[in-house]
Amino acid sequence: MDRRSWWFVGGGVVLFSLIIGSLQYVKFRDFGYNGLDLGIYTQTIWSLSQGYGFASSIHDPTYLGDHLELWLVPLAQLYRWWPSPLLILWAQTLLLASAAIPIALLARRLLGPRVAIWSAWLFLAHPLLYNAALYEFHGLSFALPILVWSIVAYHDRRYRWWLALLILLLFVREDMPLLVAGWALLAAIERRGSRWWLPPLVLAGLWWWAANTIIGQAQPLGHYKFLAFYRWLGDSYGQMITFPFRHPLVFLSHLFQVRNWLTTVGFLVAFGFLPLWRPRRLWPLLLVFLQLLLIGAEAESILRLHYVIPYLPFLIWATLEAVRDRHQLVGFVRFGRSVATTLVTIVAVSGPLYAHLLFGPAEWPWKPRSDQGLTEPAVLGTFLPAIKAGDRVLTTFNLLPHLANRSTIYSLNYVHLGRRQYSEVPYRLPGPIDVALIDWQQYYHYQFLYQRTFYRGLTGPQRFERLLADQGLRLAAWVDSVALYARDGRDAFQPTAKLAVGETEISGDRIRLLRPPQVTGLTNSPFHQPGRKGFLVELAWQNGRKLSRPLSIRFRLSRGDRVVWSSTRLLGQGTPPSNEWRAGEAWLTRHRLVTPKNVRGRLHLTAEVVALEGRVRLNRWRQFTPVISQERVYDRVPIGSIEL
Repeated sequence: MDRRSWWFVGGGVVLFSLIIGSLQYVKFRDFGYNGLDLGIYTQTIWSLSQGYGFASSIHDPTYLGDHLELWLVPLAQLYRWWPSPLLILWAQTLLLASAAIPIALLARRLLGPRVAIWSAWLFLAHPLLYNAALYEFHGLSFALPILVWSIVAYHDRRYRWWLALLILLLFVREDMPLLVAGWALLAAIERRGSRWWLPPLVLAGLWWWAANTIIGQAQPLGHYKFLAFYRWLGDSYGQMITFPFRHPLVFLSHLFQVRNWLTTVGFLVAFGFLPLWRPRRLWPLLLVFLQLLLIGAEAESILRLHYVIPYLPFLIWATLEAVRDRHQLVGFVRFGRSVATTLVTIVAVSGPLYAHLLFGPAEWPWKPRSDQGLTEPAVLGTFLPAIKAGDRVLTTFNLLPHLANRSTIYSLNYVHLGRRQYSEVPYRLPGPIDVALIDWQQYYHYQFLYQRTFYRGLTGPQRFERLLADQGLRLAAWVDSVALYARDGRDAFQPTAKLAVGETEISGDRIRLLRPPQVTGLTNSPFHQPGRKGFLVELAWQNGRKLSRPLSIRFRLSRGDRVVWSSTRLLGQGTPPSNEWRAGEAWLTRHRLVTPKNVRGRLHLTAEVVALEGRVRLNRWRQFTPVISQERVYDRVPIGSIEL
């Protein structure tokens, strides 16, 4: 390609980086990274930059118990220059975008300079690339440019460069030996000679053994914790390997389950099914694809996250070769050269476009993921200055990345579950904490994210309540759905309080309101934003029998028939939630509500008590929000008019 063509490719890389980088900035600013990964990586990279090695308190004692990703070491040196999660997010974006350069080189060799530009731009606009870039930060992203460059080196028969790239690939993650072994398989099939397949195969085996040994020694479980995904095969490597021979029908039924079919079709749809015409280029994916089939994850979990990264280079390679050989493809050859060229071009372009509608940013039909939004960034942001640099912090997903530049930070979800990730081993905080900063709107999401929290005699909310008592933490501040607990907490506001039996008459067989609700205004505090108004709603409840699931309360402000603001919370916002109330108990719940700046005037406040069913799913920003599939309205409570 001439210099002008390279300017077009470089311009695409820059444009992609600017667009995705801007979206990442907005998502980070608005506390939208609630998938845990960014928080884990931020703390690990910060630890490396400070000379603490791979130390991690979120997955204690070390990140090496999760993955072996040696590329984090040089990235940590950059982090010393600017210790912000945005740095690692933007580094990831730039690396993903840079893969367009070797893709353009490969397309030029196969199809010519003009198509090379279009191939690079189609790659940068691909929905699977968008999903991987916008979801969170993840080490697999660094494999993308390495894999594409290795394809170029293999195509050009530049053996030393190809082998060096495969060695570099091993440093990305401990399961990359599966791809290296797949490369050796392709080289053997194409009879490239023993030096093309034997050294990669030996390197893959040695690194697989070394990486799993290191991870097993660093992991408190004593083994690779992600083996939990394959426990259906057996408890040992021997049982797992022999399972297909001992139970062939069970094994095949698992391999060919609907989830796996949907994932496979999703990959092929994204490239117009053209890789099927050149399946040999997919041989390096054999082992990682088998790994994917054994896990049996939902198609959404694969196609909307970073797990697509290892597949993209080889799907692109197979697609480019299918376009090159378009006049010989079965099904297209009968139309003649010009018609076949037109049809294959349409298929190659329409595949990614259709994938945008299925699982890309242009998903259609687009519906809101929830009947209520996430906690407002302005509310979350007011609490960050209250956390000191040396504080040992327990917090929720969305606040983890913003507070992860410290040696001691914990994620509330493990306290809630009571178990270490992917195991039945009890989770215990390794040490004391100074502050618990909890977004109760995220706790509201837990009822959809975690279906089972009863473990060793306690539920998730009970574990959190006990933790606060054991650590001596009391409420220090509460604004809207965000609560700060500290040892010097003196906030008189108590979110949930048990009523004495003599205060009300207990009767009935389901939850009901005991007395008219009370609404009072909130006084200004350092945690209030100028121009925003808040109010406190107090409601007293009783239930005649124990509830099977936590109830939620949906507050709505309306002007006439038009709802101008709504927010859904757990009914017992605080501890415990309503399904922890025993039969015959009465509770007083208080909710601090802070309205947006643009909500003004005399409005009518109502509340609905609802039982919700649903699940947490990814929205177009690739953040987790609940999708309500069913709801039962227990009661509608007209609270009255308020002036804002």
